[in-house]
Amino acid sequence: MTKRSQWTDFDKETRKYIKKRDKERCVYCKQKGALQIAHIFLSRAFGGRGCKENGVLLCIDCHQILDNPIGKQTDKKIEIERTCKQYLEEVENVIPTKEFIETLKLKDDEIIIPNEAHLLVATGAALDSLDEEPFSNEELATKIE
Repeated sequence: MTKRSQWTDFDKETRKYIKKRDKERCVYCKQKGALQIAHIFLSRAFGGRGCKENGVLLCIDCHQILDNPIGKQTDKKIEIERTCKQYLEEVENVIPTKEFIETLKLKDDEIIIPNEAHLLVATGAALDSLDEEPFSNEELATKIE
């Protein structure tokens, strides 16, 4: 796992904490069932840390709208984002200052991106889909060759 993934992923204990805190329901629409943990103040795409102060449970539909709104969904995205931020401010006593947002960022000098990383990701995804056991980077390099 890369340093970036370690930073942005929600670890097992944090996932358990968030599920319990959010009562196994979507924070926005209150739906139960298929739920995902979403980054709120700083997204994973921008190196947002996977921590309880930056994550809430959302149903698949609300998470999709938050990450990739289409057309008129932009208004709903804004509402979901506002609701989630207010929720975290209340339950985790988060004060969304510039300094707080900076604590959620993985620093540029901490990010290591290998040459041709896109090929590693694509190859890894393809091999993973074959239901193989996990393998090391060295084994991956051998499989690529």
